[in-house]
Amino acid sequence: MSDGAAAKREINLIFLIIAFAAVDATVAIPSLWPYIHSLGGDQFLYGFAGAATNGIQIFSLPLFGWLSDKLSRKSILLAGHLIMVLGGTLYGLAGSLGPGNAALTCIIVARMLIGLAA
Repeated sequence: MSDGAAAKREINLIFLIIAFAAVDATVAIPSLWPYIHSLGGDQFLYGFAGAATNGIQIFSLPLFGWLSDKLSRKSILLAGHLIMVLGGTLYGLAGSLGPGNAALTCIIVARMLIGLAA
């Protein structure tokens, strides 16, 4: 396979990951407060959930950048994509646990996974 075709596939993968990140920003972020509130969370937990995503990114972005230099970029992008899908799925399923600490913890972990993958 030519280098041009491989580069095009990598660019398409990057666009796909960016599209999923945009969905996260347009769906999950606006729904975060009502979701946390409906499960018994307070404003502190809402702030913590939002900060958890960005806090993890501070550490994960340089780490994944370094890893993509050492390993293949494609494998790191694919791993990030899979982690983001796992985080989004966990975020969606948290409500099925019912109100309480388990669901709220699930939301925090989901937001951390999405921050890790971003």
